[in-house]
Amino acid sequence: MSQITPKSAQSGPSEKLRKVWGKGPININGAIIDGYVLDDGMPILTKTKMMSALDRKWRGTSRSDRPNFIGAKNLQPFVRQELDELLGGVEFYDGKKLVSGYDAKILPYICRVYREADRAGVLTSNQKQTAQKCEILADAFSIVGITALIYEQLGFERIKNPAAYRILVESYMEPEIRKWAKEFPDEFFFQ
Repeated sequence: MSQITPKSAQSGPSEKLRKVWGKGPININGAIIDGYVLDDGMPILTKTKMMSALDRKWRGTSRSDRPNFIGAKNLQPFVRQELDELLGGVEFYDGKKLVSGYDAKILPYICRVYREADRAGVLTSNQKQTAQKCEILADAFSIVGITALIYEQLGFERIKNPAAYRILVESYMEPEIRKWAKEFPDEFFFQ
């Protein structure tokens, strides 16, 4: 197992920490998580809400040197190098406050661990609920992923049509929230 340290600690004191370009609450299947985009474009989810994203309750401490949400002994054989590298996290400044988070790519990798462990039949009864949540998240990520891939490949994001971004963002909103979207200018959706 690898030693997990923040990227800022790995790079040494001379490297400047990244800063926030944008931030706001992200709704991930009903869990509200603080989301950020750093000035280099990296999407971030805060460390403190990762258990919420997976619909897991805090139960004691991790059984390994990995964070609690992936620290159970029965999950360790399913943790791949890509996930291990992301577990170090990212530190950045939000104004003058230092914040710790994870590259948002971490969530699909965590879902893969739970799904593979479930298929192998090694999950405990309380981990099964997380595996089910991960199935739902993986489906949602694939839908968003194919949309983003097509948009990128066809250059749609270069059109910069705020009304189109509004339609895209609204398509992912719950119907009761969607009615309030008209209260915001198109520029909000583009950003």
